[in-house]
Amino acid sequence: MKAVFVELPAFARHRSDYLDDNAFLRLQRLLMRNPVAGDVI
Repeated sequence: MKAVFVELPAFARHRSDYLDDNAFLRLQRLLMRNPVAGDVI
């Protein structure tokens, strides 16, 4: 499966407040394996 993650500017500005790069990568991988794992905006 090929996926494209698009970060809106507001998300990109605040992401590091909640997720470091490693945690964000894990989230992306989780969503690629299971796209219905949670709500995505």
